[in-house]
Amino acid sequence: NPEETKAQPDPGIVIDGVLDEEVYQDNNWLYLHNDDGGNNVNIAMTSHFGEQGMYFVFDVTESVPIYVNLDRAPYLNSCIELYLIPPYLSKLQGNSMFEIDLLPTGDMLFKRSNGRDGYSNVATTNDIMACLGTTTKGGAVNTADCYGYSMELFIPWNYLKWLKMD
Repeated sequence: NPEETKAQPDPGIVIDGVLDEEVYQDNNWLYLHNDDGGNNVNIAMTSHFGEQGMYFVFDVTESVPIYVNLDRAPYLNSCIELYLIPPYLSKLQGNSMFEIDLLPTGDMLFKRSNGRDGYSNVATTNDIMACLGTTTKGGAVNTADCYGYSMELFIPWNYLKWLKMD
């Protein structure tokens, strides 16, 4: 079977979770630290807006092993949650908010708020769908050796257009 066509990032960017692209090195980075009851979490993140779409990059290190159970809600795992809301809204209205859950296993959930108390999946064809690349630190997720991960999220402009997001 032929490999599925994926959305193509800008030249020089490979969505693989290895943060070695020049555009990231020259960016301003935001550094966060949280000591949550003995689990020290350090996150470095940056973003880039390119010709083909927008990119969000995360480098996460924790003081406890990284575990992910796909049978439970993403926020109960080690993960990154992002939210997108159109810039013209002053408050949340109806189904205007998108939540993106990024897991160190490489799994990604891209959801739209239904305006009440839930979300619906907004996956589409791979040629325009957002994609995530991840790498782990120390070992595989769900082993005692894994102490962190890095992620590259690529959201193509065509996907945002498909979502009717300006």
